[in-house]
Amino acid sequence: MKKSKDTRRYSTSILSRLLVPMLFVFVLQAAVMMAMFLSSDILKKSGDNAYGVLSEKVLNRKMLIENEMSNRWTRITDLHEKVLKVIRAELSRNNIELYQLADNHDLQNSILDTLLPQLINTIRRNYVTGVFLVIDAPSPIAKKDEFFYPGLYVRNEDPSSYSLSNEDLVISKGPSEVVQNHNIALGVDWSPFFTISPNSRDIFYKYFNAPIAAALEYPNEPAKNLAFWNTLFRPDTLSDEVITYSIPIKDEKGKIYGVLGIDLSARYIQSFLDFDELDIYKKGMYCIAFHDVDKNAGTFLPIVFNSIASNLNAGHIPAFEVEQTDYKNVYTIDKGSIFTERYCLAIEPFHLYQRNGMYENQEWVLIGLAPEASVLSFSVTLKKIFWQSVLVSGFLFLAGSYLSSKHISNMFTKVVLKLQNSDPKKMLSIEKMNITEIDTLLVAIEKLSASVFNAASRVSTIIEKLQVPIGVFEHNILMGTVFCNSIWFKLFNIQKYSGDSVLNTDEFYKLLDHYEYYINTKDDTKTIYAIPTGEHGKVRWIRFMQTKENDKILGIALDITKEVEDRKKLELQMNYDELTGLYNRAAFDRKITEVFKQKHLGICALVMWDLDNLKYLNDSFGHAYGDTHLMAFGKKLAMLQQERCLVCRRSGDEFYSFFYTFSTSDEIKLILTAFWKDIQETPITLPNGETSKLRVSAGLAWYPYDADNQADLVRYADFAMYDVKHSFKGSLHEFNLDVYKKNYIMIHGTEALNQMLDRNLIEYALQPIVTSGTGDIYGYEMLMRSSAPEFKSPEDILRLAKAQSKLHKLEELTFFGAMDTFVKKIERGEISKDTKIFLNTISSQVLSDAKFFEFEEKFKPYLSNIVLEITESEPLNTNFYDLKNERIRNWNAMVAIDDFGSGYSNESSLLFLSPNLVKIDMSIVRDVHKSLDKQNVLENLVSYAKKRDIIILAEGVETIDEIDVLLRFGVDLFQGYFFAKPSFDITPIPEERIQELNRVFSLY
Repeated sequence: MKKSKDTRRYSTSILSRLLVPMLFVFVLQAAVMMAMFLSSDILKKSGDNAYGVLSEKVLNRKMLIENEMSNRWTRITDLHEKVLKVIRAELSRNNIELYQLADNHDLQNSILDTLLPQLINTIRRNYVTGVFLVIDAPSPIAKKDEFFYPGLYVRNEDPSSYSLSNEDLVISKGPSEVVQNHNIALGVDWSPFFTISPNSRDIFYKYFNAPIAAALEYPNEPAKNLAFWNTLFRPDTLSDEVITYSIPIKDEKGKIYGVLGIDLSARYIQSFLDFDELDIYKKGMYCIAFHDVDKNAGTFLPIVFNSIASNLNAGHIPAFEVEQTDYKNVYTIDKGSIFTERYCLAIEPFHLYQRNGMYENQEWVLIGLAPEASVLSFSVTLKKIFWQSVLVSGFLFLAGSYLSSKHISNMFTKVVLKLQNSDPKKMLSIEKMNITEIDTLLVAIEKLSASVFNAASRVSTIIEKLQVPIGVFEHNILMGTVFCNSIWFKLFNIQKYSGDSVLNTDEFYKLLDHYEYYINTKDDTKTIYAIPTGEHGKVRWIRFMQTKENDKILGIALDITKEVEDRKKLELQMNYDELTGLYNRAAFDRKITEVFKQKHLGICALVMWDLDNLKYLNDSFGHAYGDTHLMAFGKKLAMLQQERCLVCRRSGDEFYSFFYTFSTSDEIKLILTAFWKDIQETPITLPNGETSKLRVSAGLAWYPYDADNQADLVRYADFAMYDVKHSFKGSLHEFNLDVYKKNYIMIHGTEALNQMLDRNLIEYALQPIVTSGTGDIYGYEMLMRSSAPEFKSPEDILRLAKAQSKLHKLEELTFFGAMDTFVKKIERGEISKDTKIFLNTISSQVLSDAKFFEFEEKFKPYLSNIVLEITESEPLNTNFYDLKNERIRNWNAMVAIDDFGSGYSNESSLLFLSPNLVKIDMSIVRDVHKSLDKQNVLENLVSYAKKRDIIILAEGVETIDEIDVLLRFGVDLFQGYFFAKPSFDITPIPEERIQELNRVFSLY
């Protein structure tokens, strides 16, 4: 019914039909003018010329600053050689290493006293605001991760000034004894040492850490190729902000002695950024900025800023993104939080780092900014003149077109008013307008009206004779009338019309709008109404459909009451349990699934009920009484059914009730407590006359405390009910996750364990063990995996086997099965004959002599390959260990302590067992690079083991940082996900992993 309104909304008037072609002509004329103007390329050429001027200014300024950088500021190579010569000479003369210099303050002062004049000469010659020297001989301090480094830091606020007595210089860092020898003042931020965190990535320490890191990564590169430019920072709380240029002090062999560098204050750099040249209105700005070429090519972080706003600095401006223009090296940035208007930017990069170097992605640039309105002022004026001419001519053209079209439109409006005011119940008769074209149209409309009226009457007569409850209407859009048959009015209970009638459009749609309240469902093809019939509780269901054909809309209303009632009966049978009237299992699952789709579930609880002794009642009094018992409990449960509770009969004597969207669990507990009390007080009369009580057991699981999804919630409630049936029958127990984890496999896994052991459903995955020096395969650990789906981990198998006294059988299967898998891999050529096999043995179990003999006869060629791992899952049985140890020695095999540092594997077992190999538990290995405590434990263990020729293996290795620390302490073997996960197939370790291992190993 809305389609007719939409059609009328998008119809066009005669005025529009006349104006649109004229408007099209105007648009075409304007487009030709614009095309000619734009194709002349005037705007582009003027814009390119303006961009070129801006770009050339910035390029010249960049070349000036870059010349200062290369020819003055960074000329410290000669100073590097002098510093290196002095330090090496003093270390050689005193026969000490560089790290020993940390404790020798006299020697430090001697070196610094010798080098201070050289630093003063450099700060004068290079016209910089500071020169610093840091010697890599740190001394620890109380603060974590920070150290004192000896060195000198000479500052000069005004490089253009000069004083023979050095009165313009201050010492910011350096020993007071050295400073006093040269009569130089101490700065207000003076300290005798540099305070540096060598492992920090903080910008405050990069002037030292970055060159050191570069020298370590590229030991053969000259020092000047490892230079680092640090962005703006404040060396001390009272210092000015500076940028620094620093290089590592290193010899030709790559040995590092410290860092040497210069600083440039932000105020000094601003003196080179003459922003007046960019804009005649002094709105131009210069900015030295930084950006990462790899990550954010279009994002720039300001470092030094200079503009007419003297108090504006880089700290006031966040990182910003730019947009490329058609002109090379010229960009734009929109107005916003940074600028009040749109700006043009010319960007020229500084060549600070060599290609393929460590910092090639860090690019510094000079950015010249000027308001776009100033840069493109000529282009803007040109465009303004053009648009003014287009608008004035357009207004004159459109005004004339509108007046002429309006006159023609008024004539047709008179005809439309006469049609709208005609009587829709009669055939049309319209007064002529004495205009040939309009009068011809009116005659055609009158003929069409007569034919429609006669055809509609015939259709209505046919439908009534067929006695089919179908109501129809036909809306003639051109005439503005709607024909309805009599059945249409009967279906919608419209008493005003009794027979076929013709209504005007507004009256018809007003009637339909009145019935929008009774719409049940609606989609693109149909609308379903539920209209009261006048009888109590009864409604008439009507399916309404309509379609448009040319200038007509046809609609059908069909009575589908019987169809709807039959479908509801079928749904009732499908969704409800016949015996109790509660939801059945399928309907309950659908309902609870819909609930779990809600965003805010609140607190929920699922209770599984089980009637006690139903089988006894069925056997004693018959199933008919058992059904009566079920109906009685179902009636009780139905009392819980409410807006926030679903109840169903699951099957047999089992029921569900699901509470949802409660604020607290206490609300649900109060309901259950009252319900439980009611059950306990409900008497049941047995057929033999005796009185009993309604007895049930129930298990309860909570959402989201126990489970966060539907499947787990159902499973946990089921387990809670099962647990109470086997422990405290006739009560309600809540789910306990610890009991579930502990007892689920114990309850359900006994048969699965027997099947697994009887049928030997055990496979063995192999995880490689890698040699630290070469990356070669040292051996494989054989890890038990069950092919029975009930067992998710070896721990479940061991726990259940211990409870069932089957550990001895498991020990036997492990020895023979793991060794058999290993030998087959050797015979197929997948692994080398010399590869070690790591077998896990249970400390409290040992094979019989007969089984040992059988094992030795079957695997005699490979007995020396065995590394027997004494596991920590059981306390050590010393008698059993002696028997195993005797066999191992006879086989010329090895003994290993597994999981050292956890469980029963500790220092006492290390002393008692005297193993050939110790496996460090992954609890120590994990994040060992982050924990000094773990490193201390590791250091003590390695020190003890190395003295006794015990091999150290680190298991559970996952990162190269862990390997770095482990190699530093002398670990021999590695095992973990970094190299490979346990697998049934032998696959090569990724080459890149071996290369990483060898790279780190080469550092030690």
